[in-house]
Amino acid sequence: MNRVKLSLRESDEKKYQDWPFAILFIVNFGVIFVLMASLGVNAVKSNNNLRDSLSDNNMKNLAGVASAMATLAMTVAVMMTKMIPSYARGMIIFVLWSNFGVAITFAGIGIAIGDYILLAMNRRKSRGAAACIAECLLSFLESIIKYFNRWAYIYVGIYGYSFMQAGSSVSQLFLQRGFTALVNDDLVRIVIRLTAIGVGLICAGVGAVVAELSEAFTFESSTSFVVGFSVALTPLAVISSSVATIFVCFAEDPAPFQRSHPELYAALAQGWHSLHPECIISVAPQYLFIMSDEEEYDFDYSDEDEDMEDAEAAVQIENAYYSAKQLLEGEPPRREEALGALAQVLELQNEQTDWGFKALKRIVKLLFELQRHDEAMRRYEELLGYTKTAVTRNVGEKGINSILDFNWEILQRFYETTLETLKEARNERLWFKTSVKLGNLLYEIGDFSRLTKIIKELLASCSDEDADDGVRKNSQLLEVYALQIQMYTAQKDNKKLVSIYEKALRTKSGVAHPKIIGVIHECGGKMYMMQREWDKARSDFFSGFKSYDEAGEPRRLQCLKYLVLANMLSESQVNVFDSQEAKPYENDKEIVAMTKLTDAFLHDEIKTFEQVLNRNQETIMDDPFIKHYIDSLLRTIRSKVLLKIIKPYRRMDTQYIARELNGIPLSEVESLLSALVLDKKIEARIDQVHHTLVLLDRKPEKFQTSIQGWCDALYKFHSLTMDRIGTGM
Repeated sequence: MNRVKLSLRESDEKKYQDWPFAILFIVNFGVIFVLMASLGVNAVKSNNNLRDSLSDNNMKNLAGVASAMATLAMTVAVMMTKMIPSYARGMIIFVLWSNFGVAITFAGIGIAIGDYILLAMNRRKSRGAAACIAECLLSFLESIIKYFNRWAYIYVGIYGYSFMQAGSSVSQLFLQRGFTALVNDDLVRIVIRLTAIGVGLICAGVGAVVAELSEAFTFESSTSFVVGFSVALTPLAVISSSVATIFVCFAEDPAPFQRSHPELYAALAQGWHSLHPECIISVAPQYLFIMSDEEEYDFDYSDEDEDMEDAEAAVQIENAYYSAKQLLEGEPPRREEALGALAQVLELQNEQTDWGFKALKRIVKLLFELQRHDEAMRRYEELLGYTKTAVTRNVGEKGINSILDFNWEILQRFYETTLETLKEARNERLWFKTSVKLGNLLYEIGDFSRLTKIIKELLASCSDEDADDGVRKNSQLLEVYALQIQMYTAQKDNKKLVSIYEKALRTKSGVAHPKIIGVIHECGGKMYMMQREWDKARSDFFSGFKSYDEAGEPRRLQCLKYLVLANMLSESQVNVFDSQEAKPYENDKEIVAMTKLTDAFLHDEIKTFEQVLNRNQETIMDDPFIKHYIDSLLRTIRSKVLLKIIKPYRRMDTQYIARELNGIPLSEVESLLSALVLDKKIEARIDQVHHTLVLLDRKPEKFQTSIQGWCDALYKFHSLTMDRIGTGM
């Protein structure tokens, strides 16, 4: 932030030290402070108030001592001037013109004079109209001086200005650069004072309570309020000064401020642009960091100058973009003027930047709105060039998709014109590919009525099969089936979905793309999930995952999540990630939550299972398909844990079961028990009056029955053998 200034002042600053004058100033101030303190102590001892203590004699004595100390200080200064002329001369110039502490003292003279005059007027008992007017004017003048000094001190502290130079800079800040509007929007001081008042009121309340409860001493609420207000206001003043300093840095040196604090700079710039666009447009040329022509430099800072020029250019580009955006947000929007302002953004940049990409994106949309399609296409081609190097892949994709979504009607006309031309040219293969792309776009936007028409045309093109081209026809038919299956899945038309799915399975895949096979199996898995056939769903999801993985399709991760879900719902004890295909994705950030769910499910850890669900709401619950089956998944694992809990017992308290199942409602426990009884997994009676589960005598299990039959057969064989041996003997 500091500006480079090589002048005589800096050489004097290095050559001289101001410790003699600092000592004189401290001694002078200390003596006056001691006198004031003794005066206050005297007033307390004499049980007089402060006004009585400030009598004419006391004031004369105090003024006499202060005058004597000032005279002594000046005498010593003159003696030093005579003794060490060059040293004293340099010190006087340095202290009175450049020193920060003396600048503050000099600035406080006006405030001190005003306070003294007001004190003297308050001591007068006559309250005439002229005196009241004079008192009001002096109070107003004092507040102006304090407010002006607040900004002047910032320039003195940051740039090392003298008080005079700081005052000139403050005037330029408000009068020439339009920052009056920005400072008027600064509500920090109001908030700080309201906070201090709140603290004072709290202290007043505490004081009132203490005075009511204590008999040892009296404690006035007004005194508590003053103390609390003062204590709170003093540290909060630092915040007000910090905000003012940020405003000055933002106004004087935006380029370095942007480099050091980009986020804060962006927030200030955007807020200023939105509230005062006319102000930024008028002062934009002065808004940059510009060195004065009157300053001279003896050093070469070529690298820093280049960086500064780049920063200035970036600020200019940003200002031009926001100015154009402001024109579009007006009522009515000035599109033609905005086009010119956006074109200026492209002219200002030396190379392709993010701001150029944003400007081109708005230009393309504006040209489409103005029905200037040819020019829009040229700009669109220019925009596509930015996606290669100037912006990230995600930003480029979002920008292109926003234009395609914005201008869907024109894009639709492109497809229709292309299809008509291809049909006339009898280019069936390209016509088929284009129709499928149009169908996928219609599926993405949910236009199922038009998608149905496209599917009928595609099926008609595949119905006339050629013996020599049967493999290609089958592959095309699978593409149509995949599109049709996706539509029926989105519509939840399970009857039609089953029919098309079976047709797709009976069709030979030929050379169909693995992605098409993956789509068919994924939708098949969803179909089986709706039918609650978990094992079949698990098998289809696994086939779909392998096909997606073979094609390098990003949807493989989503399909893997569905596979994990189906595996848990089927109550399988096999870990999905033990397979060779799924193992590499076990620690993927999108799959990690499902991996933890699987571990908790296999080990029947109900608390861990629910914790993983609660901590990964965005990852798991954002998918509507998974969210639909979460309740079923919870019932499945709770049923597994419940069976383990009741296994050793004949009679149990259902409230205890509810606590063991992580505190679920008692009604849900009874629902789970009823389902287990109906599924013949347990034989029990539920006593809802006494909240008791009574387990009945269990029938022998199949394994035990088989063992018993085997033992009986062995016994018969043994008996028959012994009989034969006995007969032979």
